[in-house]
Amino acid sequence: MPNVARSLLLILLAVCVGGLCYFVTEWFVPPSLDCFSYGKDYQALSADPLALGGQLPHRILGPALAFALGLGGPMYPQFMRLCGALLLMTVFWLCGRRGRFIDALLITIGVAVTGALQTYRSVVGFPDQLSFAMLLLAVAAVRRPVLFFGINFLSLCNHEMVLFLVPWLLWHRRLAGARFWQDLTGLSVIGALYVAFRFFISMHVAQATLDANWYAGKSLFPLGTLWLWLLSFGYWVIDFGPMLAIVAFAACSRSHGQRIALLLFVGGIFAIYSVVYVYDFFRFGSALCVPLVLASICFLQPMQDRTGFALREDQGVFWRRLFYLALIVGTAFACAAWHPGAGNILLRPKGYALAFDMDRITLMCCVDEAGNLDFKKAFTCVVPKIWPQLAMLSAELIALTALGGLLARLAPRRLLKQI
Repeated sequence: MPNVARSLLLILLAVCVGGLCYFVTEWFVPPSLDCFSYGKDYQALSADPLALGGQLPHRILGPALAFALGLGGPMYPQFMRLCGALLLMTVFWLCGRRGRFIDALLITIGVAVTGALQTYRSVVGFPDQLSFAMLLLAVAAVRRPVLFFGINFLSLCNHEMVLFLVPWLLWHRRLAGARFWQDLTGLSVIGALYVAFRFFISMHVAQATLDANWYAGKSLFPLGTLWLWLLSFGYWVIDFGPMLAIVAFAACSRSHGQRIALLLFVGGIFAIYSVVYVYDFFRFGSALCVPLVLASICFLQPMQDRTGFALREDQGVFWRRLFYLALIVGTAFACAAWHPGAGNILLRPKGYALAFDMDRITLMCCVDEAGNLDFKKAFTCVVPKIWPQLAMLSAELIALTALGGLLARLAPRRLLKQI
């Protein structure tokens, strides 16, 4: 009974804390009420998901949920706010299952002040936060194969990004002691279901969609890929700020499993720019909130003895929490500085004083009259215009990485072995 009561209390707290954190942090970036770019396709689909209209009928999960909740069509931007709150609720719930409520609260606030929330207040319409939440849910269900693969199938129906994170997901399954045949069976089943789903879509949709044929023959590799990697690092420094030190802590830890997991995740995100013709570095870069949450859990949880009980003599947990709070405050100030008044995507050169100004200059220099991207010009035209910003971001990235490495070196060995 105590476990049931704690589970119910955790769900209630997750709803309250996640929702409150979301709406409080709207002060940093007031939400736009207008969908942007392909967000308009999602909005149109949410008015009638079964009509399979627009260019993205295969990404039906988010619009279908919006329709079911009565938030489709004109109300779709409100559904986007719900997705942001849902991500924070999921963060609190997962962290509360793994540790103490105080740590769950700190981590939830930490995610709320990063680009994982703030970016989508201006880039409205893309249900990426729903994908981030499902990645965290998949990690929580890593020892329950049916639920694990079911969540990932739903994630595929929201965005195909999860395909690039399959090695990361399977690595977590391996760390949990999963059997190879279970993973092979699970991948085969959801793969067959998804192929059947896409075949059904292709048979019932007459208009052109952003399917594999649209991407065929297009690539940004190698110069475009390299440039988007650089922009992603810049975005992380600007929109994750001091919280990057926690990610660096995981990267520099003595835990082989944690380092490999982070490498697979970041490698999967970077692989998107190599394989797929996309430019949305700020959207895919926001997925860094997932490894940030997992690294934060490891950083804040008290050390445990061999029986799994917290060690009372671990006085260092107080100082780790205090340091984490300082990182949150630093990130909040950085977020407020980089996003003044960016309530509408049309204001992004002002609102995103650096991140999206770099984006604007890149597009001005690299897009030709036919709308094609020529990333050779990024290194001949863009770099001379923004080299002071690039130098500043590089210095900050090096400093935050060094800080994370120092944290990993100073952390008790017993703590690092738990990661």
